[in-house]
This record gives sequence, C-alpha cells and structure tokens, in this order.
Amino acid sequence: MKKHLMILSLATISALYGADNGVFELGKVDVSATTETSAGATTIIDAQTIENYNAKTIVEALNLIPGTSIQSFGARNEQMIMIRGFDVKHAPLFIDGIPIAVPYDGYVDFSRFTTFDLSEIEVSKGLASPLLGANTFAGAINLVTKKPTKAFEGEVGLGAFSGNGKTGYINLGSNQGSYYVQASASKTQRDTYPLSDDFTVKNATNEEGGDRNNAYAKDDKINLKAGFTPNATDEYALNYIRQNADKGVPPDVAANLAGRGFWQWRYWDKQSLYFLSKTDFGNWYVKSRLFYDKFQNSLAIYTNNGLYNTFAYGGVGNPSWYDEYTKGASVESGVKLSSSNTLKMALHYKI
Repeated sequence: MKKHLMILSLATISALYGADNGVFELGKVDVSATTETSAGATTIIDAQTIENYNAKTIVEALNLIPGTSIQSFGARNEQMIMIRGFDVKHAPLFIDGIPIAVPYDGYVDFSRFTTFDLSEIEVSKGLASPLLGANTFAGAINLVTKKPTKAFEGEVGLGAFSGNGKTGYINLGSNQGSYYVQASASKTQRDTYPLSDDFTVKNATNEEGGDRNNAYAKDDKINLKAGFTPNATDEYALNYIRQNADKGVPPDVAANLAGRGFWQWRYWDKQSLYFLSKTDFGNWYVKSRLFYDKFQNSLAIYTNNGLYNTFAYGGVGNPSWYDEYTKGASVESGVKLSSSNTLKMALHYKI
C-alpha cells in the first residue's frame, strides 16, 4: 500500500544577541514535586523539549507525557487531552495560571493552542495545587508563556508540511532590568491532509480519496507582554493574547448526512487580557491575578458536500454564532512559618 509521506521542515534563527527566553515565573504555580514519584507529581515540558519534538500545538507536546491521551471529536473537529481518563472539566487548562474554557459547555479545542510563545507546560496528574482554584481534583495543565532575559533577543521560525501546510513565528523581547517587553506572533495553516492512494471505503459517498474533504485549518496568534520589576522580588505584568482561527469539519465518509452534516467554523476567536503581580513583604508575599477572557465563534451548516454554498434548514439560524466572556480574579498569599514550612492560601472569583 502506498502512503503519503508527511515532511516537516523547520528553521530557527536567533537574532542579534540570541534567543534565551526564560520562564515567566508569575505564570507558574508552585508545586511540591517535579518528578513522577507520586500520584500528585507534576511533569514539566520545557521549550527545548517542545522544539526537539517539533510540537507545533500543545496536543503534540502533551502527547509526549505518559498518562495523557488524545481524544478527537469529529462532530466539532476538536482535540482534547485526557489525563488518566479525566477530561478538561476535571483537569482544566490554564495560561499563566488563568483558567481557560469555552463558556457554553466547558470544553476547549486544544489543537487551537500553539506552542511558539511558551516557555514550558506544567502538567499535574492528580492532586493538583489548590492554589489553581476549583475543578482540579484530577489534575491541571498550565501553559507558561515566555519572558525575555536579555537586553534584546529574537527568534524566527518557518516550516512546511504535507497537506500544503505552512507555519511561521517570531518572538522578540527586551529586558532592561526594571522593565521588560515581549511580543510573539505566529501563523499556521493547512489546506487538507492526504489519504492513502489505496483509500477505499464501501459506500463512501462523502469522500473520494486523495485529499481529505473539508480538512482545512488556519490559526493566527499574537501575544504581547509588558512587565515592571522594581526590585529582585516584586513583579507586575500585563499580558494580551489574541487567537483567530477557522476550520472545516471533514464529513463522515459513508454516513447518510441527510443534507445537514457538512460543517465549517467560519471563525473561532479568543482574546485574553490579564494582569499578574507579586509583592514581597519579607516573610510573606501577595500574588494577584485579574483576567478577562472573550470567546467568539460561528458555525455554518450546509446541505451539499464539496460546494458548501447552500445553508441547511432553509438558512434559518444559519450560520449560528456565539459571543461570550468570562472574567475573574484570584489573590494568593504565603507566610513563612519556619525555614522548612510556608503556609499558603488563595481566594478565587470567576463569573
């Protein structure tokens, strides 16, 4: 059987003084273990590992960890990560400690989140830190963004892959001691993905082979950060992330879709604005997180395969659209009781 070969070529160029993006400490959540030695262990996937495995999305990166599995949902063309059998409602997704969820049902498409602006991914499998907030009894996934460590640093990457896929990104940052700025932008798109030349399915009325029908996807992302570090212990940062995506949903190859099973997401857009801070008072500290997260999408359902130009249901309510937001805050404080004991507490609010 002849198979199509997927080839990915990625070039990375360090600009001027080189790229050495550090970990954004304000975006981390303290844990008590960093190895797979207990049920509550936390695994760290750093930026170098992500680059070594050429993981463009967090799905590809998280697939490297034992105890995690990828679930694909065909009806919405979404990918989800399960941690030891639990989904995102019990092992939620965070960006710099900020909870991320689609408001209407809580499930989020993990394949829409790229890795080019990340310094590391924290994965807790069971017994996640209570400092993250509610609904983490089965674990948590925290995406920690980049922070510059040099006066000027930059990184550029370009790539191509099968299905007429293209990807590119740029990271630029500057750390001037008392303040820093970071800007990241990326774009990934593909027209389709190839099937075997010997592809055959009995009564395959919705797929003729070659390239998979309606399997396109496009993701654009920008990440802007500015921070103020007045001394060695205090830090205040403002972060803005904007994601714009659209995608098709490959139809069931042999099902009778009755003229309504051909879907396209015209847009899948998300914006996040959040403020993080840490103030140290000697034997105790205060950290705060304030966030506003906006999610919009539009789903078009058609009656005809291939053409995608006639709305189903007589066009009534088609395309559908969704426009919602979440906002909230958290305050964390820790008091050092002795050289080996620190008491921490947190208050969370979200609507």
